[in-house]
Amino acid sequence: MQNSNNKHFTHFKVHTQYSICEGAIKIESLKDFCKENKLVSVGICDTENLCGALEFSENISKVGTQPIIGTQINFKYEDTTGLLPLIALNENGYKKIIELSSKSYLENDVLSKPHLDIKELLDNISDVILLSGTNHGLFGKLFEKGRFDEIQKIYKDLLKNFKDNYNKEISNIEIIAYDTIPLLVSIWNEKKDKIFTIQDFRNKEFKGKVGIFKINQYNFAEHKLDLYQVKKGTFKKIN
Repeated sequence: MQNSNNKHFTHFKVHTQYSICEGAIKIESLKDFCKENKLVSVGICDTENLCGALEFSENISKVGTQPIIGTQINFKYEDTTGLLPLIALNENGYKKIIELSSKSYLENDVLSKPHLDIKELLDNISDVILLSGTNHGLFGKLFEKGRFDEIQKIYKDLLKNFKDNYNKEISNIEIIAYDTIPLLVSIWNEKKDKIFTIQDFRNKEFKGKVGIFKINQYNFAEHKLDLYQVKKGTFKKIN
């Protein structure tokens, strides 16, 4: 985990040892890191589980760092399934992501990968932050298939529930980094008369409103995103 020059920078998506084959950070080591660097807050977002939530909360709070709990859950849209990160804003949000995580296992057969229908995010969701994820998540997979209009439609539907949930009750969070997928979609909207598939993005550099990125030959986004301070519902560039 890269250290930030600003102690208020919040790592939202730390993967611990509970993210199988993804994370190698032990919670005890994460606690020491937070103490040494005097981090104000840090968040975990393990994939498909909340197994480390209690251990994380108890250990991180002991060193004066605010623990933020999240998880990545698979959501299905038509024929495409991929991960979306959800972050709890408070106790009610924590209960909600526990409910969603449990349903992703209990409401599928034993042969299916744990997942939920995307409609679950449109049904009475509150006190939860939704991130768009990486180019390997649900929106990234739809983007790779060139289904840009459908991404826009999903975004508009989700905004009804999530548009105000960026910094509601996590009072110590001051800095965030934008996700890559909204940047990609924003670029496509401006150039959709010229760009139609992921191939058109490859090895080309684009400058958006929040950073510079390009997609390499392996479909990985190489990006330099600007940091913004959240203050009274506005974003102020700080680097």
